[in-house]
Parts: sequence; C-alpha cells; structure tokens
Amino acid sequence: MIDNKIRLKTNRATIESLIENNEILKNSIWFKYLTLEAKRYCYDTSKPKTINEGEILYPRKDSNKLYFIISGEFYILFKKNNSQKLIKVLSAGDFFSIRKDFENLLIYPKKRSLVFVLEKEELFKTFSYSPQSKKLLKDFFVEIATQLQTLNNLNK
Repeated sequence: MIDNKIRLKTNRATIESLIENNEILKNSIWFKYLTLEAKRYCYDTSKPKTINEGEILYPRKDSNKLYFIISGEFYILFKKNNSQKLIKVLSAGDFFSIRKDFENLLIYPKKRSLVFVLEKEELFKTFSYSPQSKKLLKDFFVEIATQLQTLNNLNK
C-alpha cells in the first residue's frame, strides 16, 4: 500500500515507479489497456496532486481532466437540494473524470488522497496512442450519466 505521506516530485520516474511497483495500479483497467507509448506519455505529462479530506471537485471547475487514483478513496455523490445519494466509491487503481454538464455531481476524497492528473490536451493525445483508453472513459461517462439521469428523474 502506498503511504499518503509520500512527497511526489513532478518527474516521470516518480509516477512511473509508483505505478509499475504496485500490482493494483499496474494492473488497473486504465493501464492494462494502454500501449507502452501511451503509458510513457502519461508518465511524462501527468501531474501528481494531493487532494485533501473535505476538498470537493466540482464539474464547472474541475472538468476536462482525467484523475487516476494512486492512493485513497473517492466518493461520487449525486446532490440535489438538500439530499445526497452515493453513486460510487473509487479507490487506488480507479480513474474518473468530470463533465461540465454533471451539475449535480460531487466528488471528494474520504481522506487525503493522491492522484495523477492528465489535462484535456494530454488526455486526447493519450487517446491517439491508445484508442481503447477513449472507450474506457466513454464507458465511465455513460455509467455516471445514466445514474445521474435516473436520480434526477426520481427527484423531480
């Protein structure tokens, strides 16, 4: 298990060694389907980020990025008015992204968590190296969008 106290340097070797030396991360669905060229590109261009407990990711502010969880857990919640419903719990090896139109979606870590972030431009370049990664992200969006639509209809 990776210690949350690890101080990350923003260089390829650090992110690559974190992932390649951890079986859960190395065998995650995201990295399992990336070509070697796509993996190298992710290592070179991603940025490590610590997200603290209580820090919320919002669709309008934090969209157009891919977040890959290195350590910690994240809750994906549907929120409308004063009610909340847990949609999904994500942990090390999982990834997520946020679309601007997911207005009723909140994502936050259960505790201090470590992720690497691919910005929109880097994400599209990753798709060109490894087309399967685009399908993985699309499947994630479809799953979340379907759940949001169901919950929005229930709360009308």
